[in-house]
Amino acid sequence: MLKGFFLGALAGGLVVWVWKDEIEDYLDSRAVAVRTRAADGIHVVGEAAGGVFDRAAVPLRRAEEMLDHGKTHVAQNLRSVEDTLRP
Repeated sequence: MLKGFFLGALAGGLVVWVWKDEIEDYLDSRAVAVRTRAADGIHVVGEAAGGVFDRAAVPLRRAEEMLDHGKTHVAQNLRSVEDTLRP
C-alpha cells in the first residue's frame, strides 16, 4: 500500500514535469476567465449598492429637514419660556 502511494506520487510528479508548460497555459487561461467573472460580479454589487444608497438619500434628507425644523422649533419655544420667566 505504501509502495502504491509512492509510485502514484512519482507518476504524478513525472506528469507535472513533462506537461508543465501545458498545465501552466491551461491554468492561466482559466484564471483569466475566473478573474473576469469575479470583476463583473463586483461591478454588479457596486451598482446595486449605489442604487440602494440613492434610494435612501431622499428619506434621509427629509429626516434631516424634519430634525432641523424640530430643533429650531424647540429652540424658539425654550427662548420664549426663558424670556417669560426672566424678570
